[in-house]
Amino acid sequence: LAEAGIPAEDIPKIAANAMGLIRLWGMKHEQPEIEKILRLAV
Repeated sequence: LAEAGIPAEDIPKIAANAMGLIRLWGMKHEQPEIEKILRLAV
């Protein structure tokens, strides 16, 4: 993320936002679908 010009102190905030989105999304989608997307993102 640092390579993308994102300050290190912003990373936890971004990660928290991502987890919140995943939780919201998880209510609408199947868990395996989310895991597949997370694997692609890593």
